[in-house]
Amino acid sequence: MDSKLNWKANLVERVRKATCATYCCRRAIGRSWGLQPRILNWLYTAVIEPTLLYGVAFWWQATEKACHSKLIDKTRRISALQITGALRFTPTKALFTLLHWLPSRLLVKQQAKIVATRLNALPRWSRIDTGHAIILNQDLPAPLSIDYKCSYSDLNQGFKVLIPSREDWTLGRVSTSNTIDIYTDGSKIDNRVGCGIFSERLGLSVSLRLPNYCSVFQAEVMAIHYVVKWILDNCTSVESYSIFSDSQAAVKSLVSTSASSIITQNCRVSLNDLAMCANVQLIWVPGHRDIAANINTLSSEHQIKTKCGAAKRTVQEPTSEVHIAVPPMPQTIEQSAIGSNSGTDLQLNIKRRDFVNLEELVALAEDFELLRREQETTNHNKPSEERNHTMKVQNMKIDHPKLACRRCGQCGLIASRC
Repeated sequence: MDSKLNWKANLVERVRKATCATYCCRRAIGRSWGLQPRILNWLYTAVIEPTLLYGVAFWWQATEKACHSKLIDKTRRISALQITGALRFTPTKALFTLLHWLPSRLLVKQQAKIVATRLNALPRWSRIDTGHAIILNQDLPAPLSIDYKCSYSDLNQGFKVLIPSREDWTLGRVSTSNTIDIYTDGSKIDNRVGCGIFSERLGLSVSLRLPNYCSVFQAEVMAIHYVVKWILDNCTSVESYSIFSDSQAAVKSLVSTSASSIITQNCRVSLNDLAMCANVQLIWVPGHRDIAANINTLSSEHQIKTKCGAAKRTVQEPTSEVHIAVPPMPQTIEQSAIGSNSGTDLQLNIKRRDFVNLEELVALAEDFELLRREQETTNHNKPSEERNHTMKVQNMKIDHPKLACRRCGQCGLIASRC
């Protein structure tokens, strides 16, 4: 800290330490040898950036000044040059764009808000409208509740956890013949999150839509938590249940004695409640492997995930080109050139960028139909000599046919020049 309390001394010290770490990493690389860019990017993310932004939740306001923000830019630029291998006179903004890095001022505010949001979920943060605490009110307001709380130790575990090896699954050494098998899955595709549950014996087939900001880990744990709550509410007889999941992280977090996730803690409590009246075991199954042990139940693990319907919906992109076929008609010289390229029927090729909605596409087709009728009428009104000349040209072999304009039908014209 300094006498003016502007955090400049702290910022200079942060930059000095981060620069030292950067040059230590630089010893392991050269222009044509050394570590891969992927490893260098990991070193920056895991070593240099945490050193540079230590305690950022308290001094983030110092970067509002351009002179302070440039100090951080200078250190990050050295790392960017190492990762990309670019020339030393490459602009800093270009380097950050190539690596998809935020500008330093926005990066500092982002990390400060992440720390403040985590501390706000605990009774350790005072929400005031002055000083560094206003970060929660900057830009978008922080969420009132998040999946984070103080970790506590819970030694009570009434359920079993089984994590077989891939070899055991391949050789069919995992047997659950005397239990009710329940399969769970969670996924995140195109920023859409969901989880699914399937059990043939229970007649259970459920897919749940989760908020887009959830992670895959949260989706996997939520699927297990939903299964346990459903069994507690609907099953009265004492049975043995085997819950399958392809996420080792979710299974290991539930067996851990301490957890900082609210969803994980609630799921663990529900599992212990179910274990008091039934035999429960969590089993890890490799994903996307077509495990033979699952073929007896649902023919393959792929079918399990398909029936679960765990947010695996994809939207097909529109085709890049639309073909509109027109019935055969008396052709002029220009239309004959089109026919030699497209076959017996006249085709109008329309690019996807030429129209925005269906109404514009129909308008293009109608304009082409009117043009076709006008040319047909003109062809019938021609003198006999000109008509005979046209027929001779049609019978001639066209070595180098040209495409016609989609608007006027003239051979060799571009639509933008029509």
